[in-house]
Amino acid sequence: GKKDKGGGDDKVKEKDVYNLCRELYWVKFLPKIPDTRVADYIGAHNLMGKIEDDASQVQGGQVEEISRKWQELLERWEEDPEQGKAIEKSISMKKEEFQALYDDWKKGNPSTNSGTLFEPSMAQVRQAVTEYCVLPLGSQTVRDLVDAGNDKQEEAGGKKGKKGGGPIHGMTALFYGAALSGKTLMSHAIANESGSLFFDLTPGGPAFADGRAAANSLKVLLAMVFKVARAWAPAVIYFDQVDLLFTKRKKNKNNPGQAELDKIVKPLKKELLANMKTLEPTDRVLILGNCHISEEVLKAQDEMMAFFKVCLYFPHPDYASRVLLWNSLIKRAGGNKPVTLTDTDYQILAYMTAKCASGVIASAVKETLTKRRLRRLNHRPLKADEFLNSLVKYKPIFKDEWVMMKDFSLKVPFGNPGRRRCPEDDRKPEADDDGKNAKKKKKKK
Repeated sequence: GKKDKGGGDDKVKEKDVYNLCRELYWVKFLPKIPDTRVADYIGAHNLMGKIEDDASQVQGGQVEEISRKWQELLERWEEDPEQGKAIEKSISMKKEEFQALYDDWKKGNPSTNSGTLFEPSMAQVRQAVTEYCVLPLGSQTVRDLVDAGNDKQEEAGGKKGKKGGGPIHGMTALFYGAALSGKTLMSHAIANESGSLFFDLTPGGPAFADGRAAANSLKVLLAMVFKVARAWAPAVIYFDQVDLLFTKRKKNKNNPGQAELDKIVKPLKKELLANMKTLEPTDRVLILGNCHISEEVLKAQDEMMAFFKVCLYFPHPDYASRVLLWNSLIKRAGGNKPVTLTDTDYQILAYMTAKCASGVIASAVKETLTKRRLRRLNHRPLKADEFLNSLVKYKPIFKDEWVMMKDFSLKVPFGNPGRRRCPEDDRKPEADDDGKNAKKKKKKK
């Protein structure tokens, strides 16, 4: 018989959806997920966001003025040799040293870069996840309206899919951020809020670790997943460490686990792209990927941007969010038990976890407030220093990792409207295009 468009098998077509669902559950592609909600991603609004934007605009104007004067001085130095000698004598510095000093200042000043980007607040992340993921999955009307808007943008921009011709339909979203920043929690929350099936196709996940999903059976398994997802929509097809599908890694003979993973990654990506072409524009199926940002991810960013339509950054919590996290999680864990921590204690804990992800705080509360410790709260009141033993086990978010995530965010061609300041050069091609069109019109006349 003929094979279908997505590379599925005839046996998959003949089987009942209920039986396919039972097989996927046995393979562990359809796991049971915790009952988390979007509201469980606790965090405050960033009330300083507007002030930071205004300050950035003022600072940007001052820096541009300094840069302009510096460049004028360098130009005069080149045009008039005598004046250049006078400048060199007055500042006791040669032109090459002065140029190097200017280049170092320009690189080190963020306001001289092509764009600025402030981290979103955790409340903004909750709102974005609800609008981009939960509502289109939970409502067919919203899904139709979202798809109509995307089609207009693709027609205006002339975007096309890579292989196979035409755009790949279906919702795709990428969650990126530091480890334990709440990406997995929010992925489960999307499925719970919208009442979706949750398929876990993580490379190296439980299904592949147990050997129930082999590389040679991925063609049939992916066809089963997409058939069930379309028949019993809404559905979320989840990939943790989705960067493994797009990045190229060096072979390591000393690591046998990597060799097994490489055998799975290539066919998994191939069958994923093939089966995505079977999706209709109005299908309520979300392809969701989570990843950390590394140097390999930055190299493969163009390919990832061509695949994912929505990219959401999960930031580390600011001071207000950390205070709210500690307060909410400790009271939730204590239940009806008396918690004697004061506002000062919560402020101290927030300062102690200044560079930690939200998951670190949640893990510290869970490890410290055990059942035995909760029973003894009446005899021994809780103190802030009891959380230290749990906090020292986790690594903070280092500067290098934060810089890589910022670089990734600045290259994302969509998202965070109004937060990025585009350079004047971005507007020039539009004027040039208008000029070329005007010339063509004159020639026709």
